[in-house]
Amino acid sequence: MDIQKRLGLILLGCVFFHFSLPPVSNAQVPIESAIKGQWKSNCMDLGSSVYVVISASFDGAGKSNDKIDFFKDAICLAATGMVKTNHSTYTIGPRIGQQGDLDLFPVDITIQATTLSQNGRPITSGAAMPKQYDVISIKGDTLYMSSLDRAQKGPITSPMDRPTQVDTKNSYSRQK
Repeated sequence: MDIQKRLGLILLGCVFFHFSLPPVSNAQVPIESAIKGQWKSNCMDLGSSVYVVISASFDGAGKSNDKIDFFKDAICLAATGMVKTNHSTYTIGPRIGQQGDLDLFPVDITIQATTLSQNGRPITSGAAMPKQYDVISIKGDTLYMSSLDRAQKGPITSPMDRPTQVDTKNSYSRQK
């Protein structure tokens, strides 16, 4: 057999071997580790011509901060100058279900302190608020939380009312 045929068979064997191996899956990263870092939402519509972009950070150990910037337009270019910041604690429970290919986890959030400012000047500030109950999912560099439709009804302060699905249209991207 000539050298070209032998090389061709060897290469064909390598290609077959490569494609016949089972895919290597990454070890499942615990949700507490996966959430750690900086996240930024897309432009979200809260209704009544109110739009927001939310920047959030999670330390992976139960503390988070978020900043909510308010906008006048649906592409979040015309800032209102209104900004809300929250300093919170959170706990994430074990997986409670699935939505498509997303694993869902309960998250309980307690806002410890909040400040609302206009053009950099504080308007109001507040202390701890009641615990809020939500659901999250993380896939790759995308974080999902429950639907913003509930924002019009106020925070969910009873675990019995915890959402059962995440909003896949309004998501957060991991910031690098």
